[in-house]
Amino acid sequence: MKREEVWPSDYENVTQTLAAVGHWVDDYNRERPHQALKNRTPHEVRREALESTLSAARHINAGRDHYDHEICILTADFHMATDMSYDDNALVVEM
Repeated sequence: MKREEVWPSDYENVTQTLAAVGHWVDDYNRERPHQALKNRTPHEVRREALESTLSAARHINAGRDHYDHEICILTADFHMATDMSYDDNALVVEM
């Protein structure tokens, strides 16, 4: 990040700096495959882990007539549309 974004840039203010760095981090996590992640992006790995967790939770809760709680999974940048809602930095899943 320092070599690609921070050092070569001449930011006008902190707001501009934070926006540029945020864009770089988003690109790094969503667009760039990582060798350590078997050439998947961090976003893909998090999505797969979340889907696996949700599948397990649905399996555990299968057959119940009502649910006493919600399952909350914290993530900074993951969005999915089914029976989930996105609230600030939490993905809230109602079973």
